[in-house]
Amino acid sequence: MKKIVQCVLDSVASSAGDVTVSGGKVSIEGCPSFEHGKVVNYTLQKSITEQVERKSAKFTSAANSTRYQCAITQLIDGKTEQFLVDYTSDASATDAEVENALVAQVQAMIDGGALKATVAAASNGILVTGIANYPTLNIVGAENLTVASEQSYADNATQSGSFFAAVVSALAGTTTVTVTSNGHSLTEGMKVKVSGYGGTMDGQAGSVGVTARVTTVAANTFVLDGVVGASLTLSSTRVEVVATEAFGSGVDLAAQQVPGITSGNTYTRFTVDYRSFEGKGTPNEANRTLELYINEGDADADDLIDRLVEIENGYAAGTTNADPALIAK
Repeated sequence: MKKIVQCVLDSVASSAGDVTVSGGKVSIEGCPSFEHGKVVNYTLQKSITEQVERKSAKFTSAANSTRYQCAITQLIDGKTEQFLVDYTSDASATDAEVENALVAQVQAMIDGGALKATVAAASNGILVTGIANYPTLNIVGAENLTVASEQSYADNATQSGSFFAAVVSALAGTTTVTVTSNGHSLTEGMKVKVSGYGGTMDGQAGSVGVTARVTTVAANTFVLDGVVGASLTLSSTRVEVVATEAFGSGVDLAAQQVPGITSGNTYTRFTVDYRSFEGKGTPNEANRTLELYINEGDADADDLIDRLVEIENGYAAGTTNADPALIAK
């Protein structure tokens, strides 16, 4: 692991004047120096594209004098907020009455600026959707309502939502797992949950599934970033878009005043936990963290990131496109 860190930092140093790697010591402008031998851990986080949550809460048919209740939870500025939706129908209830009342309650929360979402009627219920910068939410504590995900998906028989134009027709690969869904509109950096397949992905059966980042996007195919497959078959494969907050956006990082960032780029974060020279504690304790942001649009940097992912997955030289010299480290 420590040699992998050294390799990354050597690569960064070759094109960045504020990073110096020499004699086992790393010096970065504005940071304390550290030795490779004192590295405790490292993580690699590639960029993620924001996708909003879509959740519905529906009733079968309106019942007289019946309570319909749920709570919408949402992470807002680092704090989980909860919004109660609670309506009791009258003695001659209609579907329209209950639905309109539920929509009106949620809309009032949105208009008041508390809930960061949109709401719409949804065939005997409500459809609540997150918005930019506040993409994730949930509906819990339902009474006389059935909560369901309304995320875009495709399986081997049907598809729904804006990201899929056709079913999932193929699934194949070992060190590179490729999914085929003709005419899909997924983009680099989105996250999807894949389930229902035969065989395993990252050691998980299809009944459990995996969540992965989308990469190597073509018109009819995409790759599950870093996922390892074994004996894969299509079976009842389902691919569903996962709601996520953005990560690695140059705009966001520049707003956070991370130095050397270009707003139009996206970045992978390489984090190293280490013991400083003056730090005390056991060899396995870290007391400092270094964060390096690598531009994913740079061909050399992007290649380096891909090789690191392969190394993390334990690929051997000769079985992938990994650089044998890098793997040897």
